[in-house]
Amino acid sequence: TDGSKVVFVFAGNDKLAHELDCQLDRHHEAIATADIRVIGYDGTTNDDGTSLLDGLLRTVATVDAVPYEQGKAAAEFIACSYEGHALHLRKRIVHPKLVGVSRNKNNAVI
Repeated sequence: TDGSKVVFVFAGNDKLAHELDCQLDRHHEAIATADIRVIGYDGTTNDDGTSLLDGLLRTVATVDAVPYEQGKAAAEFIACSYEGHALHLRKRIVHPKLVGVSRNKNNAVI
């Protein structure tokens, strides 16, 4: 950047991040002085397994909320509850993961 502040926008999901990035690209004249970066949330992939956000200009990453791990933790809790061992599972934190830095149209890491 040229010393200006960078604004990060966290989108509710990758589809919103994709649309926001495309709209910012279409209207770049109006926001030319702003350094905006977009982060998606959910790790959506295309049919070929690539990230929905690959190749966008302003999107730098997505967050994978690891739904499989969340489901596994919930199932373990339910199973322990059923067996009367729920007190042993007071808290289980499933940490989300930052995934795949998207690359801009020039294939350079932003």
